[in-house]
Amino acid sequence: MPVHCSSGAAPSMPRPTAVYNRGMAAPESRRYHRLQLLLGLTRLALGTAYLAAVLLAGGGQALAALAAGVTASAAGQVALVAAALGAGHALLGLPTAWLSSWVLPRRYGLLHQPLRAWLADRAKAAALGAAIGLAGVEVVYALLRVTPLWWLAAAALAFAFAIALTAVLPVWVLPLFYRLTPLADATLSARLLALADRAGVSAVGVWIADQSRKSRTANAAVIGLGRTRRILLYDTLTAGFRPEEIEAVLAHELGHHHWCWPRSGSC
Repeated sequence: MPVHCSSGAAPSMPRPTAVYNRGMAAPESRRYHRLQLLLGLTRLALGTAYLAAVLLAGGGQALAALAAGVTASAAGQVALVAAALGAGHALLGLPTAWLSSWVLPRRYGLLHQPLRAWLADRAKAAALGAAIGLAGVEVVYALLRVTPLWWLAAAALAFAFAIALTAVLPVWVLPLFYRLTPLADATLSARLLALADRAGVSAVGVWIADQSRKSRTANAAVIGLGRTRRILLYDTLTAGFRPEEIEAVLAHELGHHHWCWPRSGSC
């Protein structure tokens, strides 16, 4: 699902920032979003408690000692400790992830993706996130060993990585989860590109993601950077909404892009 712009963190399963769905009444929609918020806060609380428990109980030192007994390689030790901590955190978050990403959307009639395909998407996202996260941890610990300005070097590398990830997101990452095709409606494409231009956001084109094979949710996003920046629409949006409604959804996303990106590099 679309990501507006990258913050440099390891990507999780892409998800929409809002659910646009004609089939859900306003009270039902509010209940759905309240439950999602509750699950998100629960997940945050559990993750915070987990990290605090590891820190206060000396779990990090214990894991480091165990890793040192397995390998003499500093990078190997970092990888083992990071993998153990990450696995624990992921297992703790499985129930809330299952409820928020599978149970709740299906209960409200939003998700119709088969379980096998859903699990495949989750596995791809987890593998990608784990690889990026582990690489980031290894870089930070390598910098700690070579310079007292490790924090400055790490921040610079994180910023550079965020820029690179934003640029390759449409061409390397999203195709892992969606079939992306150019918008065939030339009139609508020109209309949306003109709207983006008025907002000061240049885009090379308008593309469609086949969200309909997964769920009924509809959304739009501005993704990429430079020659990869494009407008992305769910096919559920183009199929179920009028052109002026699609413009309104895109205008909301353009607001994120216009106001967030220049100030923080992310939205």
